[in-house]
Amino acid sequence: SILDVGPGIDDAKSSLLLRERGNFSPTRYFVEEVITGFDETDLHRSWVRAAATRGPKERNTRLENMCWRIWNLARTKKKLEVEEAQRKANRRLEHERGRREATADMSEDLSEG
Repeated sequence: SILDVGPGIDDAKSSLLLRERGNFSPTRYFVEEVITGFDETDLHRSWVRAAATRGPKERNTRLENMCWRIWNLARTKKKLEVEEAQRKANRRLEHERGRREATADMSEDLSEG
């Protein structure tokens, strides 16, 4: 959850409490949901809510904004995944290099002794 309302509160109750307390931010909630993972049903519901405005100009602006946010979040998420994969690969290489050096040092010590 974006805003901590205390332990032991499930998601449905927490969002209701946040709305009641006035701390609920639909934008932050939606962004968090997209980042942490979503299924198509949830995304469709969010799209329908964003599209449910009276004026077509406002609706078009909202939908365009939502599309750009989703695109940017997906792009950022992919970039973070690639960076994490590179970090893991580098760690594995360093670990393997250290193991080889240790093995070589032990071989030298055994051959000298």
